[in-house]
Amino acid sequence: MSQKNTLLIGVGGTGCEVVRDLKKKLHVEWRARGAEDKQIPDMFEFKENIGGEHISRIATLSIDSHADDLVGGGKRSEWVSLGEDITLMGREQVLLKRRFVMDTAQNIDLYTGVSLWLRREDEKKYLTNITVGLEPDCGCNQLRRLGRLALASGDNVDNIISGVANRLERLSGHGGEFVVDIHIAGSIATGTGGGTMLDIVAQLQSYLSNTSW
Repeated sequence: MSQKNTLLIGVGGTGCEVVRDLKKKLHVEWRARGAEDKQIPDMFEFKENIGGEHISRIATLSIDSHADDLVGGGKRSEWVSLGEDITLMGREQVLLKRRFVMDTAQNIDLYTGVSLWLRREDEKKYLTNITVGLEPDCGCNQLRRLGRLALASGDNVDNIISGVANRLERLSGHGGEFVVDIHIAGSIATGTGGGTMLDIVAQLQSYLSNTSW
């Protein structure tokens, strides 16, 4: 029996919309194959028997700095498939918190990776200007620089790695294969996606190079 594992990671608003649309398609296929479970799974498994038994497992993870968007707030109708609520479960999402960006900027010597692109002489004025009036956990205001700094602040990187590790374990559970194809979706023209996508890829490469995946 062969097995194919796939993890789709959506970054930022655009990436999370891609995850939502994929989850709709997976849900429709899951129901079409006769699944009657009341609880929609956080990982979809499909079995084929064409020239031998084959299993496909597909999971998703959404990463965004806007809390309401992660839980489908304000767009409830878009998170419905076949009359069922397909809102992301807790383990399917990671909230990128930006409330520590000022702490990072003011202690920039502790963040050598940030000091390369954030200049000390303009950091406080710049950050004050771009964060004024923004509510907590309501996105990065379409500013790539803010998104990138948010990723480097607090425990955001650790939370993302933990979220990915959870998804990988879910895909390989119950005797599954320890091989997973990881795809990342998002837009480089937005604040969260554009500011974090390349750094998230680099962090994942570093993490995966030291694991059994």
